[in-house]
Formats: sequence, C-alpha cells, structure tokens
Amino acid sequence: MRAQNRLIPLIVTLFTVGLSSATAQAAALVLGGGDGEACYRAALHGASDRQSLQHCARALDDEPLTPKDRASTYINRGVILVNRKAYTEAMGDFDAALKLNPGSGEAYLNRGAARLGLKQWREALADLDRSLETGSSQPEKAWFNKGIAHEALGDVKAAYEDYTKAQALKPDWDLPKQELARFHVETR
Repeated sequence: MRAQNRLIPLIVTLFTVGLSSATAQAAALVLGGGDGEACYRAALHGASDRQSLQHCARALDDEPLTPKDRASTYINRGVILVNRKAYTEAMGDFDAALKLNPGSGEAYLNRGAARLGLKQWREALADLDRSLETGSSQPEKAWFNKGIAHEALGDVKAAYEDYTKAQALKPDWDLPKQELARFHVETR
C-alpha cells in the first residue's frame, strides 16, 4: 500500500478578539560616542522622551556621520518617534534612512511598525516582507508585526503562522507567546 501525502487543514480561531497594542522595532547601531551613540542607546532601550530626540537631532545636525551612521541615526530617531506614537513623523525618518541605505532591513522593519500604528495594514505587510528580503538582523520582529497586520486584516491563520515563526526564531521572547495563547488550533 502506497502512502499518500495529505494536507491536514488547520482551523485556527482566536480565544479573544483584539489586536496587540505592542509592535516590535529595531534600533540601528551607531558607535563612537557623542549624540549619535546616545540616540542609538535611547532607541535600543525604548525611550520616548524629548531629550533622546534632541540627541538624535544634534547628531544629524552637528556630527560628521558616515552615510551608514546617518541612516542608522534616522532609524533610531524614527524608533523613538514610534515609541511616542508620532507615526507620520517617524515615517519621514525611515524614508530618509532608505534614501541613504535602500537595502536597510531595519528601516523597512521600523517603517512597517509605523504603518501598523497608522493602521496601514497592507502597506505594513509590504514593508515587513521587504525587511525579511533585505536581511533584517531581527527577523522575529518582522514576523511578529506581520502577525499583527494579518490579524487586523482578518487572516487569522496567517497571523497564527506569523506569531509561530516569531516564537520559533526567538523562543524566549514573551510577546509571541502571549499572542499565541489567544489562539485555538484544531486539525481536521
């Protein structure tokens, strides 16, 4: 008797309704001291204060940054702006970073996060896919954010798969675990 490969359809439902309010962002490394590094550290640690933004602005205005560090500083300021829920302003910084470094996975990841804040679900998915294509250093965050977008668009199965990929890439990260706990999966 020959074995047959059969696809077992998954039925995925949510225990509770409601999207995650947390998005995942990634800071971009800037070293060398000064305001550029202070901006990076602020973004890395989830800052949203005015002083952190001032570090970023001074770095962009006054420091002799390489094009890569300038792009990273735009990304970092954008992350701080996302933390402040200033999504439109953050989009401008991510666009500026992409003009300097069109292959920046972090810029696409963070622009996708800003688009989630603006409820631009399909555009966010496009940026998050581009982030994965260009090699973001934190792909688990792109998958997590894709889960948020897919859930908002009503594609529960895709959201579940995205959160599962995020958890597989970083098993000790709590956000995907929390989202996955809301799902119920049956095989048929």
